[in-house]
Amino acid sequence: MTGPSQDSSLNLNRKNHSLIIAGPLLQSKLQNRLSSELVTRLLLFAMSRMLIANLTDLIWLLNVLTWAAFFGVAIVPLLVAIQVKSFALRILSLLLGLFAITHGLYHLALAYGLYFVAQVILEPVSVTFLLAFGIYYSRKADF
Repeated sequence: MTGPSQDSSLNLNRKNHSLIIAGPLLQSKLQNRLSSELVTRLLLFAMSRMLIANLTDLIWLLNVLTWAAFFGVAIVPLLVAIQVKSFALRILSLLLGLFAITHGLYHLALAYGLYFVAQVILEPVSVTFLLAFGIYYSRKADF
């Protein structure tokens, strides 16, 4: 009577036997063509390229997600600026919405590699909107 453990051990032995036979044959062919040092260098080079590609993909994804989040957040203050009757609250909402839009565009420009546009144009503009928001809030808010 053969149980499942005997069947699996027979399959395992068959697999190991074929690997044992094929192993030296493959090893001898590879050793004739490539030295182990060359293989190690090629693997390290490929791994370094993969890590850089994955890192840039991750940075691109994070910048695009940040852009989408800022644009989603900018909708609320802009709608408030349109619907509110108070002039001070309208200006505050508008400044906050414009900051969110320009900062989102900053991240989108970074994602597509437009570093000059992002850092020279969009970053100062978004900081200006944020500072204007803070200054206007500090002058118009009732503490």
